[in-house]
Amino acid sequence: MVETMMGYITAHFLEIIGVLLVILIPSIGFLYWRRRRHKKYYLLIWKKSSSIMLADVSPGRPENPYYYQRDTDGELYRALQAGEHTLISGRPLAGKTRAICEALRRAALPYDILALRCTDIDLEKFYIPTHLKFWRKKIVLIDDLQRFVEQRGFHHLLSAFINSGIPIIATCRSGIEYDKASEKLQREGNISIPSVFSRTVLLGEFPATLAEKVASEAKKDWKRVTFDGTIGSVFLPLKEMEERYRDCTAIEKTFLKAVAKLYYCGVYLEKQNFPIEWITRAVEKEGVSLQRYEQTDLLKRLEANEFIKVKDGSVWAEEAYLESIILPLPPDELPAIFQELIVTFPSEPDVLFRLGARAFQNGIFSLRKRHYMKHAIRAYESALKVSTLEEFPMQYGTTQNNLGTAYRTLAEVEEKSANCKHAIRAYESALKVSTLEE
Repeated sequence: MVETMMGYITAHFLEIIGVLLVILIPSIGFLYWRRRRHKKYYLLIWKKSSSIMLADVSPGRPENPYYYQRDTDGELYRALQAGEHTLISGRPLAGKTRAICEALRRAALPYDILALRCTDIDLEKFYIPTHLKFWRKKIVLIDDLQRFVEQRGFHHLLSAFINSGIPIIATCRSGIEYDKASEKLQREGNISIPSVFSRTVLLGEFPATLAEKVASEAKKDWKRVTFDGTIGSVFLPLKEMEERYRDCTAIEKTFLKAVAKLYYCGVYLEKQNFPIEWITRAVEKEGVSLQRYEQTDLLKRLEANEFIKVKDGSVWAEEAYLESIILPLPPDELPAIFQELIVTFPSEPDVLFRLGARAFQNGIFSLRKRHYMKHAIRAYESALKVSTLEEFPMQYGTTQNNLGTAYRTLAEVEEKSANCKHAIRAYESALKVSTLEE
């Protein structure tokens, strides 16, 4: 009888284990895939603001312990307390991202931060993560809005967060970069930046006398500072990096210049993450071919000299070094680089799409609109030779739509009738994908 009872208990125990496995295995799978989706779209998921670091928001950028409080910091505190959508604008190295991190860390009451990753948006997979700590206020952080607007589907994502009622705090470069971002959001999503962000905090020129004081307090040698009117230039070792670049070999300089060309033309993932394969193609176009071991050694040397950081088959590069040291580029030379890269990547639809999108945006605000629009058209038409309707319908539709817009814009400056007809044909092709039913 005891054996019968033990068998009965064992059987029920195994039955319970089986039921639990049936429940747990799908649940574990669901949590795994949800975590992967989280990592695709978010750098931070409801992280407590008191522990936020600059590297959490802007990977690759070092954070100096010293911070100089400005009058604009008070504006940020008040914007946080009021729960307003806020935009921090300024030149590169003006300290926009660092100011946000400091404001969040020093807030009287902590917030939970959702920081977006700068990537293309798949509308079928994107969603706003659940926030369980209902007693704590929430904030969405978008660092470098001018980079986010380049991503496919971003205006849909921004609309979703605007409708969610969660306060958004964002940074954006001032000047032409702000104008480009504003135009693109208005054109693609009918979103007006001034109407979304009720408060704008502008970080203007930083006085040289004050910068010298900051350098002294932060224990920086003022004689080694290349000051450009921003507080960030006090901390970034521009002069030292200029000296290191002069000492680079010809091959190292060719590699870094290839990265800079990709950067100027918008050929990167997220924010300045360049797939090594793309860089290699651009370097080979310059007549430099490297064996695998030679490339590995080259990457190690450049990383040791702090020009790049290598991770997961990609290279991250500091934009300030690319713009001011490696390839300071007069605007007149940029169209030629677009043409060069279009020829370099004849069968890479993702690269060609990015080239077309950046060429178009540059052309909107350039006196050389004709040249930029023609480069955009070449890039999109080259992409369509690879991204066919049958194999890549969504990418095909988006590319045809952008091609139509490029032709329509070109019609403003030349051959109005012919280019409008080209635009109509491209829009009609896009409508094969964007149907009324779907």
